[in-house]
Amino acid sequence: MTKQLDSYYHLSTEFYDLEKPQATAEELAWYMNYARQAQGPILEPMCGTGRYIIPMLESGFDIEGLDASLHMLRALQEKCAQKNLTPNVHHCFLQDFKSEKRYAFIFIPSGSFGLITSKEEVKQCLHMIHAHLMPGGKFVFEIDTPQAITASLNTWNKSIYTKDDGTLIIGHQRPSYNAKNQIVTITCHYEHKDNRMLIASESEIVRLKLYKRFEIDPLLKEIGFSFITYKAHHKIVAHEFDSTLVYECTPI
Repeated sequence: MTKQLDSYYHLSTEFYDLEKPQATAEELAWYMNYARQAQGPILEPMCGTGRYIIPMLESGFDIEGLDASLHMLRALQEKCAQKNLTPNVHHCFLQDFKSEKRYAFIFIPSGSFGLITSKEEVKQCLHMIHAHLMPGGKFVFEIDTPQAITASLNTWNKSIYTKDDGTLIIGHQRPSYNAKNQIVTITCHYEHKDNRMLIASESEIVRLKLYKRFEIDPLLKEIGFSFITYKAHHKIVAHEFDSTLVYECTPI
């Protein structure tokens, strides 16, 4: 690891897992279709706690994952252990990943690519992915656009989830948006409580880069990708007013 992750710690991971325990049927079907077409191994960078990698492992796919959050990977491994699955996952940042293996399908779902906010790191990550794709392989990723901005900016949003042991995980999140650099900054505070007694708390700041339609296209071409851009999870060419874009990329 060349640097330390400053988000997605223990309580954040628990909250994430309770908030998003599994991918929607539509999202999972979208990526499963690509997995079935892949003529070789699969890689999911930024795999988190396993919403995609676990059902793909259960379906028998040759898939690996990587994530910069050790807490996320531990949660993934715990869930796999309960299902008698043995995941092959790597603890590293995307731009630092190195493997002798080449992959037929690499994917980053759910807008996680936007967590890479540095333009230089975005470029490094795309180079890394391009270098690890097999000839004819596909790289599919999602990005959110400014159309995804909600009306709840600059206000605290509270969510409460109950764990299996009856204790509560409470999340307080306050998003703000800088239209100049198109970055959403989410100030987060998490609490673990039992009968109103505080067990633990945790704070972090998460940043998410948004992209306008066509904005990332020149960089993808520079790296050496040809691509098609779809409306999220539909084989429909993307429109400038779509809130989420899906890029299907192939190395030239």
